[in-house]
Parts: sequence; C-alpha cells; structure tokens
Amino acid sequence: MQHAFNDLVQQVRTKENDKNLAAQRLDHLKEKETSLKDFLQKASGQLMGIEESMRFTELQVEEEDKSLTGLNERLQQLQDEVGAKKEVLDDKRNMVDSLRGEYQQVQRNQFDAEKKVAVADTSVQNLQRAISQIEEERKQREAERQQLDQERILKKKN
Repeated sequence: MQHAFNDLVQQVRTKENDKNLAAQRLDHLKEKETSLKDFLQKASGQLMGIEESMRFTELQVEEEDKSLTGLNERLQQLQDEVGAKKEVLDDKRNMVDSLRGEYQQVQRNQFDAEKKVAVADTSVQNLQRAISQIEEERKQREAERQQLDQERILKKKN
C-alpha cells in the first residue's frame, strides 16, 4: 500500500510537473503570440507607411516625368532656335567675308590708284623740271641770240 501510495504521489507530482510545464509553455506561447501580434501590428503600420511612401514616390515620379517631358520639349525648341541662329550667323559670316573681300579689293584698287598718282606726280614733276630746264635753256639761248644779234649789229655799225 505504501508502495502504491508512493506511486500515486509520484504520478501526482509528475502530473503537477507536467501541468506546470504545460502552464509555463502556455504562458511562453501566449507571450510569443502577444509579441508576434505586436510585431505584426508594427509591420502592418510599417507596411502602410511604405505603401504611402510608394504612392507619394509614384506621384513624384509622375510629376518628374511631366517635368522631364516639358524640359525635353524646351530643349528641342532651344536646339531648333540654336540651329536657326547658327544659320543666320553663317549667313551673316558669309556676308561679312564677302564684304571683307570687297573691302580688300577696294583697298588694293586704292593702293594701285595711289601708286599711279604717285607715279603720275613724279612724272609731272619730272616734266615740270624738264620744262623748267628747257625754258632756262631757251632763255639762255634767247639771251645768247640777242647778244649775238647785238654783236652783229655793232659789227655792222663798226
């Protein structure tokens, strides 16, 4: 009987230990469940935040795409304007080159004319000198002729 009593006490203790162990496991699982619920709740909040952030980012991407499209259109307009202005610049540059060529030709012509004038001036001066010399010589000859005429007249008188 004592032995049966001890076996029963032992079984009761084993059952109580199992019960305590089960209670501890239950408490542990409840704590884990609470912890997981908190984690899920926080994750849900984070998920909502991330989804909100994604929507905001998508809006920003759409706005940036619109802005990029506008900027690309403006870039194309500016490139077209630059092309037109380059054509105008090239036309003006060609006109300037043409005018410069004409100006240089006028300068060459002017130089040639000045050279001809200088040569003509020199020729005129030479001719004037020659005329002056001829006039001088003529006057001397005239004076000599008069002197000879006077000498002849004097000789005839004598």
